[in-house]
Amino acid sequence: MTTFKKLKYDSNLKPSNRLRELRLSKNLTLKQVADDIGISENLIGKYEREEREPKLKTWIKLADYFNVSVSYLQGLTGFSKGKAPSDDLDINYLHQRINRMLEINNIHDLQNELENVIKITHLMQK
Repeated sequence: MTTFKKLKYDSNLKPSNRLRELRLSKNLTLKQVADDIGISENLIGKYEREEREPKLKTWIKLADYFNVSVSYLQGLTGFSKGKAPSDDLDINYLHQRINRMLEINNIHDLQNELENVIKITHLMQK
């Protein structure tokens, strides 16, 4: 006879970030990610183990690095930018990229970011 435990809702539960999962799926070491992002290897490890919470700017750097939305990386949404059905592309990622444009001070970089935003909107329309 099989017995089942009744699961209780726990409002303190939070989603797990996907940082380690993404890093391993791309066969990257902590050191490689840390060097590419410009933060310490130790800190990346703490983010993966959820011992520390990245600041928003760090979440954005990491999401851009892995080419996913911040909400996907944080475990809040189910689709990565590349895996989402075209009619359900993560609008949060688009907002993230548009907001990033406000921080750009170089016209060349701004033009590149605008081209990225246009590509994302075209993907969303398919």
